[in-house]
Amino acid sequence: MGWRGPTYRTVDGERIGGTWCHVWRRHRGSDEYFVEDLVVFADGAVGCGELTDLAGLERMLAAGRIAVTDPAAPPREEPTGRWASRSGGPLTPEGFLAEVADRIEELAGRPTAVQRCREAVGRFRKTPTEANRGRLREAYLAIPAHLRIFCLGDMDRQDRPLRILLTDIGEPVDGDGPVVTAEMHQDALDYFACEDEAVAGERAEQTAGTPTTRRRRGGRPERSAGGAAMCRRSSAASSWLVAPARRKSHAEQVRAPWQRCRTAVDSPGPLSPARGLRTRRPGRPAR
Repeated sequence: MGWRGPTYRTVDGERIGGTWCHVWRRHRGSDEYFVEDLVVFADGAVGCGELTDLAGLERMLAAGRIAVTDPAAPPREEPTGRWASRSGGPLTPEGFLAEVADRIEELAGRPTAVQRCREAVGRFRKTPTEANRGRLREAYLAIPAHLRIFCLGDMDRQDRPLRILLTDIGEPVDGDGPVVTAEMHQDALDYFACEDEAVAGERAEQTAGTPTTRRRRGGRPERSAGGAAMCRRSSAASSWLVAPARRKSHAEQVRAPWQRCRTAVDSPGPLSPARGLRTRRPGRPAR
């Protein structure tokens, strides 16, 4: 569901921030659906033809007055296997209601489901007990199913590190994936440690006001010996973390700073054919 904004409404002289998305709405006494804006505000109000709240939206969804997908569109083909699929869960009325509730939390400045999940990851890494893993599972499942693959912001691995970490050793991931081992759990933990290290480095550079990370040939950052070893292991030994191969866009090839540690530090330069990037032919101008 694509959200747009910002927007607002004024209540007793106070400006209440909001955002909106498109849904399909059926007017009373009619069987035909029309595309209409659904507006969500920081105080919990929801507007779609009338001003209501989350409970009212739930009733409208249950009564079929609002549809979250095009009722005239053919049904979605579900993937045959969860592990091999790159698609998220289906968008359902229940998932959309949870997404709207999450938008309200974000507009009000409170932690979202994804942020609460990341906090649960941090607690589990500090104290890896079964109780904390259970809390992490609850936080992960609180994210709407159709949005879980985006919760880590990683287009390659999606939410696989979390799904592996939440699967018991000896059990297949998603029921049809690889059987989880202790090494796979450790690789998933290394993934989060590597990510935190890169984010901390970026924040340190921003605080200093000037880049402090030394750059090697090819523009990639040099890392400490321990961090380099961890990231190299996470990249080389954790191929199972990566979803099935696909052609990458230019934006994905030029990786963001906090994603650089996920590629082995000994990788070829950014213009090498070994990395799958297009090189310029002799005599042809660069585009």
